[in-house]
Amino acid sequence: IGPWHILPDMFLVGPEAHVRNLLEGDRQARRFGPKMCIGYMPDSFGHIGQMPQMLRGFGIDNASLWRGLDDQPTEFWWQSPDGSRVLMHYLRDSYSNGAALNATVPEQFADQLKKEADLLAAHSPVSDLLVMFGTDHMEPPRTTSSVIQFANEHLADTHVIHSTLPAYHAAVVGEIEREHCELTTVTGELRSSKRSHLLPGVLSTRMWIKQRNHACETLLETWAEPFSTFASLATKASSNGALHHPSSILREAWLMLMECHPHDSICGCSIDQVHDEMRPRFDQVEQVGEEITRQSLETLAGLVDTGGSAPRGAQSAVVVFNPS
Repeated sequence: IGPWHILPDMFLVGPEAHVRNLLEGDRQARRFGPKMCIGYMPDSFGHIGQMPQMLRGFGIDNASLWRGLDDQPTEFWWQSPDGSRVLMHYLRDSYSNGAALNATVPEQFADQLKKEADLLAAHSPVSDLLVMFGTDHMEPPRTTSSVIQFANEHLADTHVIHSTLPAYHAAVVGEIEREHCELTTVTGELRSSKRSHLLPGVLSTRMWIKQRNHACETLLETWAEPFSTFASLATKASSNGALHHPSSILREAWLMLMECHPHDSICGCSIDQVHDEMRPRFDQVEQVGEEITRQSLETLAGLVDTGGSAPRGAQSAVVVFNPS
């Protein structure tokens, strides 16, 4: 599982949210075992140019996605403006190109599998071909293992295995190194809709979602977190005692905000009920962020000595905070 906590839209949430998402995905995955170190982003509506740089920052040297590309081969280098690059495993025929394989009839399953593999082989610089046997809301058929075994025994010159994305990545890397394959390089953001829809209308659908998310991200990033950190450090150096560190509360606020970041949610392209349930999440994030900000600013204001510089006759002082 992993590496993400949820699969976000890449353009409608801020870059810090992507970092927190990958951090939380790492935490959650490692509760169960190893994190899947595959930059798996199959269904986001296009991709930002800095994503290879972000993935590299989390020790991930590859990406696997569907939307945003056109006639590129199945493997190439994807490079960020800073020069960071990852090996791309392009899901040319979608992340469910094998979902329609008929697992109830072994002969038909093998024939369909061969056809899907041939479609990829025409665009692949390597011999390993990835057929994804599944899609959204689809349960794995009970006969999966037996029909794969049948296909492996009856397809000539073909080795069929039930594998994983990390194993596929390792096999491809091994072949590229052995055969000294020359791969093309694609730089920057991926916004082509030639082979898959990007749903550009979602950028302005249910605009209140985008507005509230931006307000919540700004509140956490530029007010609650920096000023609570500042207050914690300042109280440790004073005689007023340390402010209770709110990092665990802020992490919960980020988790709640991330529940609004899946691509169909933040894009506003789901049913009304989904988006109605986003409102109380935004409400709670704002409540947490505003209260932590208020406590932090009060603490810092209380540490400022305004007595020595007050004009004669002044009754109070004003302390101003600049979040930039």
